[in-house]
Amino acid sequence: MKIGILGNSSIARRCIVPAIKQIKDLELVGIGSRNTDFGYDELLSSDADIIYVSLPPALHFEWGKKVLLSGKHLLMEKTFTTNTAEAIELFSIAKQKNLKCMEALMYEFHPVQDKIDNLLKEIGDVKYIDASFCFPHFKSKSNIRYSKELGGGSIYDSLIYPLSFVNRILGKNIENHTFAFFEKDVVERGSICLKYKDSIANINFGFGQAYRNEITISGHEKTIKAKRVFTRTHNCIDTVDIVHNGNVTKIEIQKSDHFENMIRFFISSNTKDLCEKELNTLSRLKFIDKII
Repeated sequence: MKIGILGNSSIARRCIVPAIKQIKDLELVGIGSRNTDFGYDELLSSDADIIYVSLPPALHFEWGKKVLLSGKHLLMEKTFTTNTAEAIELFSIAKQKNLKCMEALMYEFHPVQDKIDNLLKEIGDVKYIDASFCFPHFKSKSNIRYSKELGGGSIYDSLIYPLSFVNRILGKNIENHTFAFFEKDVVERGSICLKYKDSIANINFGFGQAYRNEITISGHEKTIKAKRVFTRTHNCIDTVDIVHNGNVTKIEIQKSDHFENMIRFFISSNTKDLCEKELNTLSRLKFIDKII
């Protein structure tokens, strides 16, 4: 199969292109950019089978729709769209044209997530989750994350990670929620507390604070702790820890490239696999619609 990248973003250059090169059965057609002769429209008219859209969130719906209408499979950089209605329309077009369509939430495809899921049965009923994904301000104030017009802000950039993590474990039936945001031109950072039937989850997210990329899951018997949960380099060796009565058992996680794993999954996925991903994406967007 052939893949093209729409948007010459940093994550495309640093992570997606190297991942594509590791997949022997996948050929990179090119990167469509506003600053080169190979533009967006040229990419859509190319012989690419798949287009990975790596544009600012506010442009996802417009160009995602053009990708699907051009008859190509769509792998969309997170967050999928900036509202639920747009996401529903894209998924509907994909179904009508028998095309694959998925949000590129890469962290879900790292072995650390499978390990955490498998350890849940050891800790008993989950009572509390703390999930944090925070980082300092970006060096350049021209970074798109500071542009409201381009869909910037931490809700679309960093909240999506811990929110999806909590949803996967505790489900989508949130009984109540409270939140606090710090906002300038965009929401820069915030905290959300989610109440479920018998569990509570606290989420800390955003930029302009010390780096945190970690989770704690407390059951009625044991606790799971892990760092580098939402983004890991391919050679990361951080462990997942089980804590019981003060004793810590460290579990090693195999090295892996979650970008490569994500692309491989997308290529080999079937309708059932993508349906589950679609439902999870829509669930998160519906919640975000409520709080913005």
